[in-house]
Amino acid sequence: MKLYTLTPSVFMGLLLAVSGSAFGAPPVNPLPPGQGAGTQQAPNYVGASLSQSQGGTFCDGFERCNTQDQGWKAYSGVRINQNLLMEGGYVQFGDLMGENTAGELSTASISGYTTAGVITYNYSEKIELLAKGGVFWWENELDVNGTGSKLDGKSPFFGVGANYDLGDNLGLKAEWERYKDLKLDNGNKVSQDLISLGVTFSSL
Repeated sequence: MKLYTLTPSVFMGLLLAVSGSAFGAPPVNPLPPGQGAGTQQAPNYVGASLSQSQGGTFCDGFERCNTQDQGWKAYSGVRINQNLLMEGGYVQFGDLMGENTAGELSTASISGYTTAGVITYNYSEKIELLAKGGVFWWENELDVNGTGSKLDGKSPFFGVGANYDLGDNLGLKAEWERYKDLKLDNGNKVSQDLISLGVTFSSL
């Protein structure tokens, strides 16, 4: 599946379309909180996703800049109650590259660990919507015109997404996330967007 042309709205609509077409399921109907799939939700899960990073403010000040690159993430979560999860993970954004007017190249490779609280809503028996917020402990490997350096820190992040239950403890997970206040070597702070699509495996 090619992720480079996908947008947040496409990801958010993907799981809704899946239930009515790819898997031959009947149209979904929203359920009130506390009804439907919530009584059968697994207490924990693990998963992995391919992602597309969006350059955001990293590209400010560059004459030429790649605004997207492919990355990945892995995560696991524990369900506190029907509508609240705690999730931790590792995120690799891929490489961002920019060139200034003098022809000097700058690259940034950002990765790190996340901890987040996740609030969920049962849209239907198959689809669970989610919103999250937490902390990202990051490291940024920089190269400015051949000179390498590293920065690290912690920053807030938030996101929205949806889970689709495939059965047999498997699911699809689509998310959009924004990571705030990541630092470059010149002291500027950048925001980084991540769109991801992956597979989860839940316990019985």
